[in-house]
Amino acid sequence: MKKNIYIIFSLLITLISFSACDSWVDDAKTPNDSLTWEEINRPGMIAAVRNNKLVDGPLINYIKTIVGDASSSVFLNTGAMTDEIASSEKPNVLLYKSLRNDNVSSNGGQTDGLWNNLQNLRARSEELLVIQNNVAKNDYPNLDVVRSYGRFTGNFYSGYAYYLLAQCFSSISDKEGSVSVNGKMLSHSDLYQKALDYYTTAIEEANDEGLKKYSDFFKSGLATRTVEAMIVKLYMHRENYTEAAKHIDNAFRAGDSFTVVYNQNGSTNGLYSVIGINALNAQVDTVIPGELRNAAERKAIQTKMNKGKNLYLASLDKYSPLIITDYNEMQLIRAELVLRYQLSGDALSLVNSVISSFDASSIEKTAPDMVLLTHLRRVYLYLRGERIADARRNLLPPAKQKVWDDRNNKWMPFPENEKS
Repeated sequence: MKKNIYIIFSLLITLISFSACDSWVDDAKTPNDSLTWEEINRPGMIAAVRNNKLVDGPLINYIKTIVGDASSSVFLNTGAMTDEIASSEKPNVLLYKSLRNDNVSSNGGQTDGLWNNLQNLRARSEELLVIQNNVAKNDYPNLDVVRSYGRFTGNFYSGYAYYLLAQCFSSISDKEGSVSVNGKMLSHSDLYQKALDYYTTAIEEANDEGLKKYSDFFKSGLATRTVEAMIVKLYMHRENYTEAAKHIDNAFRAGDSFTVVYNQNGSTNGLYSVIGINALNAQVDTVIPGELRNAAERKAIQTKMNKGKNLYLASLDKYSPLIITDYNEMQLIRAELVLRYQLSGDALSLVNSVISSFDASSIEKTAPDMVLLTHLRRVYLYLRGERIADARRNLLPPAKQKVWDDRNNKWMPFPENEKS
């Protein structure tokens, strides 16, 4: 199996690395030294049941690997477009400087890597759904469970990929236009609807009775709450607060989170590679330390200066978990929905539940308004792709909102050859 994992990882990396063109990702031919399409279409490539435990196969392992690469790239790139990430003084790679200075272009190639990552995540996740269907008639132990797990994983990460594509790219740089997906131009509304459709199906699969039998590996309740949390985020970004309020009670409970876990056998945390202790091409925005008001906020965003005089995020290490979303984010969303009269509740208690998880002495004394809540989101959701969403929702302080409003690139351009 280890050999299979190595081969399939090599194959899929090869497919994405040769070109920025999405059609290459979807229609690529298998290299001679890799698995054939027939060999990939086997149940064991999806998952297996061993000693009564459900185990990821190479295809799902790979998807879970690239979701970390894709997410960290999104967080860094969108952070550079706002006020989370700044260029270093002497960068070797000009990506973050170009994003910050608003001079990226479709033919400049600056964002081609992110485009490839997201399209790879989408293509592989949707491909998993095809493969689980192709293996339907196999004589394979626990095939129904393997296929259901494949459907959950494929639907969930397909939804996440469409969501990220909508967050990052547009054919019109200063507003929602369309995005090329597998040769077709889809509007942002179409992308978000695709994400919602995939998420809805993922919830159905998460509640499969066969999967529930393997609760030591697949936590059906947590899986459902994770998808619901992602639906809440999507609706918040779309400013559909009524729908977000309908889903929030089905989202995370205390202690829940959706993270990519990096370990010593995996790749380095993508944030650490750029703004960890060896930060070279980018740094934490240098104004941030002066905006942190108390011990809780300084614990949430811990910064130090490295020997290259770049401000790095000191809380990161090489294998730090990458947080996509968590219970604290849902609590801040609940507080916002209370302020927007979509939920009943105590906004002060909700924000203090987040603050006290870092330092109990730093809790707020008076009820928050949207100005304070935006600040809290900036601090406690730092580098999760939320700052750019708040800018699009016109939540930033006036001076910073004007900087955003004056930008030409409020979305990243995708490669020029994808527009034809």
